[in-house]
Formats: sequence, structure tokens, C-alpha cells
Amino acid sequence: MIEIKNLHKSFGSRNVLNGLTFNVRDRENLVVIGLSGTGKSILLKNMVGLIKPTSGSIIVDGVDITKCSLAQLRETQKKMGYVFQEAALFDSLTIYENVAFGLKNLSSMPASQIGKRVTECLAMVGLKSDIEKLKPSSLSGGMKKRAAIARTIAYSPRYIFYDEPTTGLDPIMSDVISDLIIHLRDKLQITSVAVSHDMKSAHKMADRIIMLYQGRIVFDGTPTEAESTDNKTVRQFVEGSAQGPIEAERTFK
Repeated sequence: MIEIKNLHKSFGSRNVLNGLTFNVRDRENLVVIGLSGTGKSILLKNMVGLIKPTSGSIIVDGVDITKCSLAQLRETQKKMGYVFQEAALFDSLTIYENVAFGLKNLSSMPASQIGKRVTECLAMVGLKSDIEKLKPSSLSGGMKKRAAIARTIAYSPRYIFYDEPTTGLDPIMSDVISDLIIHLRDKLQITSVAVSHDMKSAHKMADRIIMLYQGRIVFDGTPTEAESTDNKTVRQFVEGSAQGPIEAERTFK
């Protein structure tokens, strides 16, 4: 389990996260929603140890990654996979080399087994082995996203973190990716945390939703509870309305 306790993150005088406290339960899909710039991706990067919080604790399987040694942090990070917002595939490498990257650099797996694992992981995300020799530039946006997920699951992480997994995708492919996240949670028995402002996808893939607003948690509950809540801030965001307590920039007359 992941435990977040009184988490703060500031950049100079700007407070981004203001005392967040919540747990990520074993084998659940947790989706963090909120406005652009509200700290969702910053939260994710704190949770995987890419950046350090200003204060507070992040405890992963009993290890506080904000206070542990670098060696303990590296061992804990081996349990984690991270899917970047724009896939972040290595442009100069083939899809095979991208998916195999972690296995070659973080494991002692023989080359013969790496090839089998790459093909297996591509199949798990719905991609055929005939794309292994292609470069990322030859793939569609949806295929790149799935290849990035294949790269992430190749090392068999216990936790997967998705940064805006449906951004830049058409509605149908967004639904495919949402289904894939659910499928991988069930097939691999993993715990997933995704940040998103895509409410359709969030509702579909989430077991539980947390909403951030002004650096604080203003909602923690099921997707159904998010749609029926009396909290006007949450309802405005869920419904995508310009009218409500969240001030939208209006420059037109």
C-alpha cells in the first residue's frame, strides 16, 4: 500500500500541494482529477520519487521514500512503472529496443528471454510483434501510448503510474486505453494511479477518484459519488461547466 501523509510541495513562494493525506489501496485503480496546473503531475512525480516534497511522508510498502537512503529509494522504485503523458518513447530506438530497455538495464534476464518478454508485453497491450522493428515515428498516437505501457509492464512492476493516459487521443482510442488499464490491473494484479482531466475515462477506469483543487483534496470517493456529490466545485468540474465556484478565464465580450 502507498500512504501519503501531510504532503506539501512548494516551488519558491508558490505552494502547489498543501497537506495532502490519503492512501492508495492494494490492487485499485485510483484516478486523481483536477484543473490543469493544479498539481496532479507534481503529486505523481513525488509519489515515484522523481522529485522530493517540501515536507510530509510518502510510504511505499513500509518504506518512507522521502527519508530513506538512495539505495532504498532505488529498490522501491523497481516496484514502480511510469507511463509519461506523451508516451516518451526513445525516438532513435525501435519499439523492440524501447520495450526491452528496462529489462536490459535493470535486470539480468538473458537476451533470449528478453525477446520473448517483449513480444508477450506487446501482445498484452494489443500490439503485434511485426511492429518491433519500427521506430516510434511510424506509429499512431494510440499505438505509441500502448507501446509505452508495454515498456512499463515489461519489468513486472507492482505499481503503475499514468500521467494523463488519454491526452491527445481520439474518443475511441481513449476508451481503448481506459479498458486496457482496467485489463492490466486485473490480469497482472497491480495497483494503478492515474492523473487525468478526462472525466469519461476517469469514470470508466477508476475504482476511486480524488479531486485536487488549489493544492488540496476536495473529494475522495467512487465515480458514482463524484457525479452525485453536493460539492459545487466538484460538480462543476465533473460536468465541465463554465459556471460555478471555479473561476474560468473569460476574455470574450
